[in-house]
Parts: sequence; structure tokens; C-alpha cells
Amino acid sequence: MNMADGQGCFSQVVQTKVFQLMSLGYKRNIDVEGQIKEEGTGVKLTSTGSTEITGILSKITFEKRDTYFKPGIPFFGQVKLVDGAEVPLANKTIQITAFQTIPVPRFEYKANYTTDAKGIVQFSIDTSNFTEHWKWTFFLVQADFTFQGSRYGAGGITLHHQRGFPLISNFYSPSRSYLYIEPVPGTLSCGQTQPVRVHHVLNSDVLEEEKVTFNYLVMAKGRIVKTGTHPLLLEHKKDKGTFLLDLSVDIHMAPLACLLLYTILPNGELVAHSADCTVEKCFANKTLYVWDASDNVLKTTL
Repeated sequence: MNMADGQGCFSQVVQTKVFQLMSLGYKRNIDVEGQIKEEGTGVKLTSTGSTEITGILSKITFEKRDTYFKPGIPFFGQVKLVDGAEVPLANKTIQITAFQTIPVPRFEYKANYTTDAKGIVQFSIDTSNFTEHWKWTFFLVQADFTFQGSRYGAGGITLHHQRGFPLISNFYSPSRSYLYIEPVPGTLSCGQTQPVRVHHVLNSDVLEEEKVTFNYLVMAKGRIVKTGTHPLLLEHKKDKGTFLLDLSVDIHMAPLACLLLYTILPNGELVAHSADCTVEKCFANKTLYVWDASDNVLKTTL
């Protein structure tokens, strides 16, 4: 029997050993019933609840990732680490591995990352040597957290860290030419110029000159709100590199904009990529607060 506090709440610690949570043959949840009695009136209220029993110690999910990889351009992704109750795990080490399984396992990339306050890790994988050394045109990317095999309870319930390992395929281009807009983290601010990093791999065999013109357009709310070009001078027809595209952010792009970048090679091939950008809510007029010392008041101007 417990007395409720001023908010009508109380807590009770229950020893769960008696429930044999690790044994087989039982339902994988605990049902709880609580009853409260009001002094003076004797009115009783009853409520029930249930909690699941899980063998998952941690779970990794791929929140964001590229669907394909483009050889020579980094593969970007984002994973999230939570415990069995879906609570984010911060400051934990996650190992990202990229490997091929056919004909035999071959590891080409392995690195450790630390989760942020939300249990999230942003990662990138260098794919420069993938097609040179691999016979196949796909790879597995795997995310692990302190995985040391399964552990078993007294009755055989498995305790484990749940991993993620999506299969990533090669993006096809007849000339092996690619464009990629690097993801812009966070929300873009109105009235600012956002530099967007663009990766390019252009087959020098199909280029007729050292100057390439990239065209871009921005779509928002179902219509084109911005267009432009970005000329690029390739040094000695260098077919791989990066450049910054300065994107001016305004009210017409909020709240979500799609940036499309493309170029047409001399052989007629269209090389393109697109990316979505989240834009803060913008206002046509901004309010400026000015302190008027003569009247000792705060005035606003548009």
C-alpha cells in the first residue's frame, strides 16, 4: 500500500526475479494493475498497463543512406543507435564496415564513429577503389555496436545487439561519369548563401574540352523557383574532383526544396543528381527592433 503525492502519483519497485524473465514458455510481457482509493469517499479507480520483455540490448537502424553508390564518390549515410526501449544511446562507438561477400568476404572499409546526443552517427565511405578491386558491382555496409556474439539466459532467451546491413548497388553510367550533391545537414537559413559541395567523376575520354557547364534548378511547392549555371574549368581534363555551388536561400524555397544539378556530355549522356534541402520558415518582411533613447522606448521597423 502506497500513499500518492500532491500530483496523485506514486511509484513501486518490483523485484522481477520471481517472474523468470529469461525462461522460455512464458508470454514475453508483464501486465500490471494499479488501484487507487480516495480517502473520505472510498471511491476506487483501477487501471492496467503492459510492458514488453525484449532480448534486444541495442538496435541500429539506417535512418538515411544513399540507394546506390557511384564509384569514385563517397557513399554517405546516417545510422541511429537505441536500446531495447527505443531510447537513444549517446557517446557510444559504432563500427561501420563495407565489404563484399562473393566469392569470399573482402573488407574494403572499416572505421569507428561516436554517436551524438540523439544516438546518431553521420558517416561516409570512400568508394574510389571498389570497382578496381571487386569483380561484382555491389557491397554490404554494416553497422555494429559492441557485438560479441549472442548471450543466453537460463531458459534460452537470446540477448543480442541488433545490426543493420543493407545491400548497396552500383549506379550505372555508360561512360562511368557521375555527379553527387553532398547532403547538407540541418536546416537552411533564409537570406543566407549556402555553399553546397558537389562531387564529380567525368570520363575524360568523352570530354572534348576542359570546360564543363553544370546547370541547376531548385523546385519548391511543385514549381521551379530558381535556375542557374556553374561553369567549371577542368585542369588538364582532370575527371575527378569537387566544387562548391553557392545557393542563395529565400522565402520561395521554404519549407522544402529540391536541388537538381546536371550536365550533358558531348556524347549526349545526361549526368545528373538531386538532393532535398529543409529550409526554415521565412517571412516576406523582417522586423528590426531599435532602441529610441530620446523616448526611452523600443521601436520596430520593417
